[in-house]
Amino acid sequence: MRKLIAIAIVLAFGFMPMLSGTVQAEGKQHAAKPVWQGMIANLTDMQGIIAALLVFDMARVANIADQLAGREKYVSTLEFLPGEVRKRHGKVGDITTELAEAARAGDENAVAMKVSAVLMECSSCHYTLRDAERRKEMENK
Repeated sequence: MRKLIAIAIVLAFGFMPMLSGTVQAEGKQHAAKPVWQGMIANLTDMQGIIAALLVFDMARVANIADQLAGREKYVSTLEFLPGEVRKRHGKVGDITTELAEAARAGDENAVAMKVSAVLMECSSCHYTLRDAERRKEMENK
């Protein structure tokens, strides 16, 4: 349970700036509006999963994870996205499907591990794909 509380605190403080107007305005410079809205929806779903975990509402965790998995699997089929991006969205969809299954089984530790895996996959993709050019520009200044 301590792990879940720690994860909840990190997520709460880590994601709240993403929902602020300043960051949203900056994000619109780098992503199309539907893409940005999808990212905000994903962050909101992750917050909902953590909140449900705090009260051990595994049915709610499974429901939210199913929604997130569906959205990510849909995004992985969008032909206009680069192949690597589609692949990674598909992977997030697969992980969140596993998260939903773990929640239905009531396995709190497995759910926490899958939440961590989702966050790691998102961060990895953003770091290596989305932010690579901006990082290079910053290093050259």
